[in-house]
Amino acid sequence: MTAVSCGHTAKGSCAMCTPAPRLDEIDGPPHYQAPNGMEAIDVIEGFQLGFNLGNAIKYILRAGRKGDRTTDLRKAVWYLQREIGGGS
Repeated sequence: MTAVSCGHTAKGSCAMCTPAPRLDEIDGPPHYQAPNGMEAIDVIEGFQLGFNLGNAIKYILRAGRKGDRTTDLRKAVWYLQREIGGGS
């Protein structure tokens, strides 16, 4: 058996030789997931919300989970106003 960098003979024997799980910031980032694993994209696509409403929902669902809550809510309002006003 060959020792790994921490001196153990098998990877995963301790915290030093067990890599931390990698968060995928592209596909399934945690700030877009509910505790049950449902993602904002599932809701947006499931209800066929389109661009403006989809973005509004996205920012509402992630509010406070990736940065400032108020900023996310203001972004949601911006997309809702575009939707109401007919903006594309």
